[in-house]
Amino acid sequence: MGKNKNEKSEKKRYFISEVFGERKFLLLREYANRKGLVYVDELENHIDSIKNIRGIGQKKLEIILEKIKNPEIPTRVEPIQLKEIEWETPIEIVFRGSYHALIEYCHKTKRTKLKDLKTLTLEEIRSINWPGNAIYKSFLKKLEKFGIKPQEIKEPLDLEKHSMGVLTDDVKLNKAYQNAHVSNLKEFLQLGREGRLAIKNYGEISENLLRELLKEHGINIDDYENQYLNKFPNRNLDLKMDEILPKMKEFLTQREYYIITNRALEKKTLESVGSELDLTRERIRQIEKKAVIRSNIYIGPVIQKYAEEVYKMVKENGGKMKLSQLCKTLKCKPDSVNLVTYLAGYRDLRTEDDLIFIDLTRTRVWNAPTYDFA
Repeated sequence: MGKNKNEKSEKKRYFISEVFGERKFLLLREYANRKGLVYVDELENHIDSIKNIRGIGQKKLEIILEKIKNPEIPTRVEPIQLKEIEWETPIEIVFRGSYHALIEYCHKTKRTKLKDLKTLTLEEIRSINWPGNAIYKSFLKKLEKFGIKPQEIKEPLDLEKHSMGVLTDDVKLNKAYQNAHVSNLKEFLQLGREGRLAIKNYGEISENLLRELLKEHGINIDDYENQYLNKFPNRNLDLKMDEILPKMKEFLTQREYYIITNRALEKKTLESVGSELDLTRERIRQIEKKAVIRSNIYIGPVIQKYAEEVYKMVKENGGKMKLSQLCKTLKCKPDSVNLVTYLAGYRDLRTEDDLIFIDLTRTRVWNAPTYDFA
C-alpha cells in the first residue's frame, strides 16, 4: 500500500500552459491565471466553472475534459512546408484581422502581393504602427514560415538618417516616433523631454528606455535637448474655443481624456473619478497633471488666450456675470469655458448654474506651460 502511495506522489504533473498552449484555449488559460492554477490536475475541481466560461462551447469543452483526464503534452509539429508558396496571393488574404496597420503600410508603399514582402527591411517592419507587440511578433513568425528573413541594418547608428526602427523593436517607442511626425531620430530628440512626453502613449518608462538605448551607442540625449526650443510639430493654433475639446482626443489617451472631462466639466473629485477607474486619488492626480501639461504643450497659446478673455470679461462685469451671457458674447458652449479655465489653471474662476464669478478665496495652483514659440 505504501508503494502505491509513493507511485501516486511521484506521478508527473503537467503545466496548464503546456497542455493548453494552443490559441483556442486562451479563455481557459486566462481563467487559470485568475484563479492561480498552474497544473492540469488542479482544473478537476473547477469543471463546473469551466463549463460556464463564455466562449467555450460544447465541442471545445469536450476536448478540455479529455485533456484533463489524459494530459499528454503535445509535441511540437513542424509547420507543413508548402510545395509551392503562392507568392501572387494578395496581402489582404494572407494577413487578415488585426493586421490592418500592415495592410495600410503596404498600400502606402505599393506592395500588393505576398512576394512584395520580400523587400521589407526590419527597420520598415518596426516602423509600422502596430496595434500591439503580439501582432508584431506574430507577423515576424509568419514571415519566417514563408521563408522571408528581413535584413537588419548593420551600419552604425546615424541619427540624421535612421528612424526608431533601427534603434529598437519596442512597439511603444516606434509608435511614439510615428505619432511625432518627424523625419529621423535627431528630430525626435530635438523635441526635448517635454515634447516627447507630450506624445500620446509616451511616458517616463519610454523616455528611460530611449536614454538607455542611446547610451549603448555612446549618445547623450541631453546634448539635443531644447535645440528646437521645445518645438512640437503640427500644432494647430487656429482653433475656436468649442474646437479645443474635440482636438484633445488626438493627443490624449482615452483614460486621460476621461479624467480631464470628468474633472473639468463634471466637477468630480479625485476620489470620485478614482473609484470609477479603480485607481487611487494620487494616481488620478498624476494622470491629470500629465494630461494638463500635454494639452498645454500642444495648444497652450490657444488655451491661455481664451482663458484670459474669459477672466477679463468677468472682471469687467464686477467679478461676476451670467454664464449664458458670456457664452453668447464669445460664441461658445459653457463646457468650453470650464475647460479652458481649468487647463489654464484659473481656479479662482468658478461657475455655479448660470453664474460665473471670481472667487478671491481661491488661488491658481499651477502655472501651465504655454510653450509659445514661432
